[in-house]
Amino acid sequence: MKTSVQTSNLLKHRATTLVPEQIKPMKDAIDSRNFSTFGELTMRDSNQFHAVCLDTYPPVFYLSDVSRRIIQMVTKLNAAAGEILAAYTFDAGPNATLFVQSKHVAMVKAMCNFLFIDAEDKPDGFDQTLADKVNMAPEANSVRYIIHTKGGPGPCRLPDSKSLLDHDGQPLPL
Repeated sequence: MKTSVQTSNLLKHRATTLVPEQIKPMKDAIDSRNFSTFGELTMRDSNQFHAVCLDTYPPVFYLSDVSRRIIQMVTKLNAAAGEILAAYTFDAGPNATLFVQSKHVAMVKAMCNFLFIDAEDKPDGFDQTLADKVNMAPEANSVRYIIHTKGGPGPCRLPDSKSLLDHDGQPLPL
């Protein structure tokens, strides 16, 4: 990120103009529970951050081939459905985070499983017609695991007996 700050004109423009312009529409989408707008803004922001990485000199490449296939899958899935069913963003690396409304979780998870883990396993929620429209060849074992979480009450302090980390912040042995 230090190199991006030093070399990317796009990062400067993003920080001073683009992000401030996107805050209100994003807040409004969240407040009104408008998943379509939230999803589009999220994916555009993710793409824009990757553009900053490419604008950095020398460029930073954090998306992997699998990352790009996940973007492709979400884009094609949304197009085939005629609505935004899923939205992607990425951590500070190649790991995708997908936002999906609860009514579509089983189908999106099944599609991810089919395309990235095991094409032979078609769990509940798998939609062959939609998979045909997405039209991507499965690449088994290209994703190691899927973590499915839900929104919760927010951060809270756990007692030491429930912690997964020691007092120095290191993982405890399981």
